[in-house]
Amino acid sequence: MRSGILFNLNCLVAAITSVTAASLSTRTCSVSTTPSVKLSQGTVNGFSDQNSNVDLFLGIPYAKPPVGDLRFKKPVPVDQDANKVIEATSFGATCYQGGSRFNLSEDCLFVNVFRPSGVDANQKLPVLLWIYGGAFLSGSTSTYNATNIVAESVRAGNPIIFASVNYRLNAFGFLASEEIAKASKTGDATLNAGLWDQRLGMRWLQENIRDFGGDPKKVTIYGESAGAISASIHLLANGGNQEGLFRAAILQSGSPASGTIIKPDHPQVEKNYAGLSALVGCQDGGHNYSSTLECLRNVEAPKLLNATSTLGAQSMTVAPPVNYLINFPVIDGYFFTDRPTKMIAKGEIADVPIITGDCLDEGTNFTPSGLVNETVFKTWFEDFAVAYPNDTNAKAVLEKTFELYPDEPAQGSPFNNPATNVSAGSVDPNNRFYQPASTNQFKRGAALWGDYIFQGSRRVVLKGAIHKGRKSSKKVWTYLFSQRDIGVSRDAQGAYHGSDVVYIFGNTPQRNSTGLVDSLHKTMLRSWISFTHHLDPTKIDQLNWPVYDQKSKAMIQFKGENVTLIKDDYREEAISYLVSEEASAVYAL
Repeated sequence: MRSGILFNLNCLVAAITSVTAASLSTRTCSVSTTPSVKLSQGTVNGFSDQNSNVDLFLGIPYAKPPVGDLRFKKPVPVDQDANKVIEATSFGATCYQGGSRFNLSEDCLFVNVFRPSGVDANQKLPVLLWIYGGAFLSGSTSTYNATNIVAESVRAGNPIIFASVNYRLNAFGFLASEEIAKASKTGDATLNAGLWDQRLGMRWLQENIRDFGGDPKKVTIYGESAGAISASIHLLANGGNQEGLFRAAILQSGSPASGTIIKPDHPQVEKNYAGLSALVGCQDGGHNYSSTLECLRNVEAPKLLNATSTLGAQSMTVAPPVNYLINFPVIDGYFFTDRPTKMIAKGEIADVPIITGDCLDEGTNFTPSGLVNETVFKTWFEDFAVAYPNDTNAKAVLEKTFELYPDEPAQGSPFNNPATNVSAGSVDPNNRFYQPASTNQFKRGAALWGDYIFQGSRRVVLKGAIHKGRKSSKKVWTYLFSQRDIGVSRDAQGAYHGSDVVYIFGNTPQRNSTGLVDSLHKTMLRSWISFTHHLDPTKIDQLNWPVYDQKSKAMIQFKGENVTLIKDDYREEAISYLVSEEASAVYAL
């Protein structure tokens, strides 16, 4: 009986916050455990979580299985069949990737919808669309349970709908070469297939989210890590024209220039393509096919995945040159017409409100402990960062970069971060963490990696987003996440990449933190909800978080019970150089 009472109370709250008095008077609430929505592709049956009063519709196909002739092509919308019944009570299969904890399949293009229980098609609630991270190598919607997010939106009196979308990964989603680029012109293949999956998922929302009670005109795209990179790429796609697919974006540790962006005929891309083809017996078309592409399209999925993993292992030195593996977007003429820093400088970025931020120590989890001396450190960075080694400016750019990131542990990452009663903070700033204790370059590498991949690109987005050519009504906010939960991470990690995700999703069976600070979780989550609902993260709780501008450079620092304002000017000279035209041309940012 108690769960039913709570259910109806939440239903009443959602009704009160609906958009019109008419919808309140005609609204009815049901405690059915089988919510159902009729779409043109069929009737979708979900289920209700009685503890959170959230309806879940999981594993709804939005595209035909990208198998056989559809492998490496743009996704094709799912067939329409109004008489079909779709049992949407569990997440669909996960797209092919390493590891065995998922139900892997090429038939993996599914979307999920979480909504407040009892919502009807007239509510027109704002929608938050989640794009998962995983370096474009891994990831799955099944590891992100959004019931906490939707339930909190109802408690805040600003109910939203949460959606998430699966997309192809690694070679299945991002295989590139000159051959594929040529095939893309005839529609026989595509570059950046995984990004096209996301784009089709957005189109599916435009066509169907109204039937779940959402407003297709009020979609915010949201991602973390590769998901944030993806969301930011959609800001640049089609010359910055978002085609009405979304109205705002949240970029959590990721921006368009968060990694090397090169053309599909780049020598390293061609080398990877040839290497993968050889591993599966498809070089020059193998024995039975007219082309390498045709042969690759007919390789069994597990074999192709294993070859992808093998190629990645062969590419490793002390750390993988991640941007040169077959898992990263390339310049294709639609999502990227040029390097992202150049596109943004030309104003090719969607004119929408944005939240963008990073963790304090973004680089620690990507930096190897085996940077035993300066020579190894320099070789490591050059291997993964320099896109064009033969560039006459490469040597000078590297020398300047290394000068700006000196071998001084106190300036390295984990950065200085005082402990509090709820945050572990940092340790001795002169601690190198790894052996040899006198020459190890881990902290130097972590500082440089974090700024090269994350902080610099974020500042490029901020500068482009407030360009004088944009409408003044489209505001941007930025943040720094400096919380380090007590008893959770190693000292060398600091406030590491991804440690902020639990502060939005909360503790769930899929991911949790024993040191979670509830007040910080609530502050951050309600800010994200407020932005989704009002295009302003401060509306719900009147949080003191000023709009960003180049003069004040105001940013909010999320840390423990002490959320404060700071200035986004740390390591300004070094970061500015990394994204300067001189350096970004060498690094292909």
